[in-house]
Amino acid sequence: MQPSDSHTGREYLVSDMRRAFLLGACGLAMIALTVTGLGYLDRVALHRVYESRDLMRLARQARLLAVDRESAARGYLLTGNDASLQPEKAAKAALPFKLDSLVRQTAGNPSRKDRAEAISRSIGQWERGYLNPALSDAADERVASRHNLAGKELFDAVRDAFTSFISAEERVYERRVAFEGFLVRISLGVILLEILFVVIMMRRLNGRVIAQAEQVLEQQHQLEEQAVELEQQAAELEEQAMQLEEQTDESRLTAAAMTKLNGELMVTVAELERSRDETSRLSDERQQAQSLLDFVLDSSPVGFGLFDRSLRFTLANEAMGQLNHMPAAALIGKTPRDLVSPELAEAAEKLLTGVIESGQPLLNIPLTGSIASEPNVERFYLVSYFPVKGGQGQGTLGVGIMTTEVTERRRLEEQLLDAQKMEAVGRLAGGVAHDFNNLLTAIKSYSELLLADMDSSNPQRADVIEINGAADRAATLTRQLLAFSRQQMLRPEVMDLNGVITGMQGVLRSLIPAEVRIETRLPNIGRVKADPSQIERVIVNLVLNARDAMPRGGTISIETADVELDENYGKDHAGTEPGPYVMLAVSDTGTGMPKEVRDKLFEPFFTTKPLGQGTGLGLSSVYGIVKQSGGHIWVYSEPGKGTSFKIYLPRDAAAMESTAARHARRNAGGATIILVEDDEVVRNVACRVLKRAGFAVLEAKNGKAAFDLYEATNHRADLIVTDVVMPEMNGSELAERIRRVNPDARILFMSGYTEDKVIRENLLAPGAAFLEKPFTPEALTRKAREILEAPPHRGAAA
Repeated sequence: MQPSDSHTGREYLVSDMRRAFLLGACGLAMIALTVTGLGYLDRVALHRVYESRDLMRLARQARLLAVDRESAARGYLLTGNDASLQPEKAAKAALPFKLDSLVRQTAGNPSRKDRAEAISRSIGQWERGYLNPALSDAADERVASRHNLAGKELFDAVRDAFTSFISAEERVYERRVAFEGFLVRISLGVILLEILFVVIMMRRLNGRVIAQAEQVLEQQHQLEEQAVELEQQAAELEEQAMQLEEQTDESRLTAAAMTKLNGELMVTVAELERSRDETSRLSDERQQAQSLLDFVLDSSPVGFGLFDRSLRFTLANEAMGQLNHMPAAALIGKTPRDLVSPELAEAAEKLLTGVIESGQPLLNIPLTGSIASEPNVERFYLVSYFPVKGGQGQGTLGVGIMTTEVTERRRLEEQLLDAQKMEAVGRLAGGVAHDFNNLLTAIKSYSELLLADMDSSNPQRADVIEINGAADRAATLTRQLLAFSRQQMLRPEVMDLNGVITGMQGVLRSLIPAEVRIETRLPNIGRVKADPSQIERVIVNLVLNARDAMPRGGTISIETADVELDENYGKDHAGTEPGPYVMLAVSDTGTGMPKEVRDKLFEPFFTTKPLGQGTGLGLSSVYGIVKQSGGHIWVYSEPGKGTSFKIYLPRDAAAMESTAARHARRNAGGATIILVEDDEVVRNVACRVLKRAGFAVLEAKNGKAAFDLYEATNHRADLIVTDVVMPEMNGSELAERIRRVNPDARILFMSGYTEDKVIRENLLAPGAAFLEKPFTPEALTRKAREILEAPPHRGAAA
């Protein structure tokens, strides 16, 4: 081989190496351009996917607000409860922002914009054609049922408009998601093909370089053989041989460098593949995490937000926006002083600053105040604060906040505490009334006996009459206490409430001055089971209370209605069971009352009248009668806007009970009576009265002694007159033991305290009667004769 051949091989080797470097650089540049272009297309596709998702979410939120308005309006039209209309007001304030945002975001697409505007038009038609007229009629207390059919048709159009928009957007969203997935697959395929192409070309160039290097080595061996053969020319060619050796060394170094570079290129390609896979995985995980976080925050009923160190909102979910009656986006950049009352803002800023400085969370902090949009409405909140810390010692970057409004729960707790307080006061009043009734029985009985024995000319007769009158007035107070404590003896019957009100028109008119008008609205209603005399007492007390609230005249409205109380009403009014009720409402146009008066309205002896002009037991007895009848009473009042008492009595479908036929009487003269009373004073005076009426009386101080007397008479005593509450054996237990041996026994119960349910059941048993303490001698004698002259009873009510 000639030297020219060796020189040509080296030129080919250098040329191939240059092409390898150029091809590698071009391949890397092509891959980078492809990744950049496809990444841009992918971002554009993702942006359009997010745009469709945001439009669907916005439309669903607007639809929920519209449904809330429709549900709240129907609830208000059914119940007349202003509290039922609060969700409608909140949704009404938020809905226009959602609709305006929907129209703005679809402005670039005519079909989308038409569907969004169709939603706005259908909601406007529903408001004008149904909601506003219905609420106006309800505010004027006119029946709004004539709007129901139109309201359903118009709101169905609203639902259809929302459904059309969301369905169309869901189809667009699915197409865009499919296109984005297809774009990702295409991107991966193109990048893999480019990498495969570069790898194949590099392997081919690598093979050519190695072949060139081997050829150069072969040429070197040939030159060495020629050097051995041409030793005689060694001196002349020594310089050329050294140059050839240097070229050989350079070729070897070049081959080694190419081999090393090829390995490095392979490693780089592998690292690029791993980096691309890791980047794709992290992007998917971040997208999933972001979507999940958005979904959780938007779905959470708890208000969530983030404050920076300057106490400004940087993040807020929809629940936080609803708490402040504005869209969540409107909260960004605002401070507590921009959103709530100054007192609440000051407390919140103090807590936020404390968390930033200490780095410690504060959990379940109760706060009270109002929001900027409703400065006169006091609200209660339960708030938790926690620090948001940065990494690597950056300290607290801001404060996270979770807020729940507990205004309704706080109000229900206050109602429960009021009920418990009234129950405790009622028990105390009942216990006092029991002992006081025994004293009044003795006072009235002895005064009646003195009057019977006194001549009309006796100068002390007037004093005794005054004593008797004072006892009557004291007995009235005691009955009012028993009514409040729900321990009086009621005689319930199925009754027509409208009939009772109609029959009282003359009495009520005589109680009020001429400048006060009475209006009644008495539609056909169901019947209730209650004591008619006690219901009359309730109506009289409420009318008198309304009269006193209108010193310059006004209007008293009495109305009844059949109502259905649902679970939502029970949540707002503690202790109310859902079901059918008859409502009795007594309203006035008087001065009204503040909250501090309403909270104490039913407490015994509480009155706003001047000293000496009221006992404070009128409304407390109304409360007790309603509760004892199984009903509920609520008062609605504001200063200067009048007062309305609403009573709900359980509706009874049973027919009116027929009056039992009168029975022939028999002579009660000479009958034997067992008198059972633990109070010696009452026992002595009752014994004296019965003996004076001609009865044979056997006395016992408790139930056990009375049963022994009954056994001693061979069960022939004609009547047992017994107190209810006694030591050792009470009146109820005595009656049960006597009826075991003689079911026809006649028993007259005496008491001013009838709290025990078992005792009340015994009072209604066959052959039983009741005499309320305090009683007069004439009342005791008359009641005993009525029972003794009635025919025997066996298994039938007396």
